[in-house]
Amino acid sequence: ITSTASGTNQGITLNATSSTGSDNLIFQSSNNEVMRIKSTGLVGIGTDSPSYKLDVRNGIISGGNGTIFGGITYSTRSEIGSFSNHDLGLITNNSTQVLIKTNGNVLINTTTDAGGAKKLQVNGDALINNLLWFTPSSGLMALGANGTNFEIYNGSGAETRLTLANTGNVGKGVS
Repeated sequence: ITSTASGTNQGITLNATSSTGSDNLIFQSSNNEVMRIKSTGLVGIGTDSPSYKLDVRNGIISGGNGTIFGGITYSTRSEIGSFSNHDLGLITNNSTQVLIKTNGNVLINTTTDAGGAKKLQVNGDALINNLLWFTPSSGLMALGANGTNFEIYNGSGAETRLTLANTGNVGKGVS
């Protein structure tokens, strides 16, 4: 341990050297390792073999305006999120692709919330491989494709109420 109190490099320097060449700096509490800084600069909390610049295992990573959970498991789910009043975004290629707003709205490929009861907002095409269900006050309805036709179904999805055929014909029982 070296302490400097003058010049531009004020502070305390910790230096770990060993005859084996594994110059790791290890922090312990009650004789248990709690953090390790490897000679390569990798920092591990909850692990003695970090793989990343900051490798946190079995705990909470906290930073900035929110909290990210990792490895927190409840009886039926794991969670990622924020305890504070901040949106949660998923980013790829330095661009927000999915944004969960504090009001619960989910935005895909947009960060502009239309507001209100529009809980899912997609900017671009969406692919649905089966039925899309709606629950208006009068009961369930579904939209979907049957082969090359587009159809509207009743609440059970068993009876076709309206068909838009690939020929352009519209109606019930059309082809």
